[in-house]
Amino acid sequence: KLLQVNTGAKEQLFFEAPRGRKQNISVAEFEKLDWASWTSVLGPTCEGIWPTLSFVNAASLTKDRKLLATGDDFGFLKLFSFPSRGQFAKFKKYVGHSTNVTNTRWSNDDSLLLSVGGADTALMIWSREAPGHKESRAVDSEESDDDTEEDGGYDSDVAREKVVDYITKIYSASIRNMTGTRPHLQHKELPVEE
Repeated sequence: KLLQVNTGAKEQLFFEAPRGRKQNISVAEFEKLDWASWTSVLGPTCEGIWPTLSFVNAASLTKDRKLLATGDDFGFLKLFSFPSRGQFAKFKKYVGHSTNVTNTRWSNDDSLLLSVGGADTALMIWSREAPGHKESRAVDSEESDDDTEEDGGYDSDVAREKVVDYITKIYSASIRNMTGTRPHLQHKELPVEE
């Protein structure tokens, strides 16, 4: 009987169904609620999905409430353990879309994950490995979030950022040899037929 809504202004709002009356819910009450489904990108239980310079467009939680899938502006599909508290939570990253992922949803039995791309307008279907598979164990394992080393299949933006060596290459000469004539505009009058 309660709907959770996320706004473009990064507000998390609650409304009573079916009347639509706005409700105020404390964090303590919020964490006790058992939601029928979860597609929220905001709130204390999923604050760890937000990287520094990105926008999370969509989220979908498995029915067992253990795995949260997100889609972001960089075309990444990420899997987080749920709840994902604190900053810079560990995740497993998958690439498939050319740009932003506009939506993600788990199938009814949580065996498939569907993702929709914005610019590429592609619908991708991802299969979830059975428990016991190497990557599934890594995502479902309960490791501490303060261990920033890439371990057990996790990708950590924070750990990678510390070791990336940004070198800018400046070319004083053209990389490609340009051949042929330069295009130029010519103005010609066309003959008028009478």
